[in-house]
Amino acid sequence: MTNNEKQQCQLIANHYGEHSQLGIMIEECAELIQAISKMQRYGEPTKRLNYVEELADVSIMTEQLVTLLNATDYERFERFVEYKLNRQKARMEYEDNV
Repeated sequence: MTNNEKQQCQLIANHYGEHSQLGIMIEECAELIQAISKMQRYGEPTKRLNYVEELADVSIMTEQLVTLLNATDYERFERFVEYKLNRQKARMEYEDNV
């Protein structure tokens, strides 16, 4: 996401607030789940387009919610991201060596 897009997300998030955007995130996640399910079931290129669109929506909402975190929660978020990426890397290395 570009800096301009991140700024737009912050502007939107600040305008509507966390409570409203949490509700929108629920809707967008549900739509993404449905799009993934249809893409896997039917495998049609038009289903993949819907998946990509819904993935973009979830990405936008994720960025908005991250911008609304306070400093302490943002630090926790960053630590969780680092921890989970490192954990998955370790799993992959283990799988490669089994």
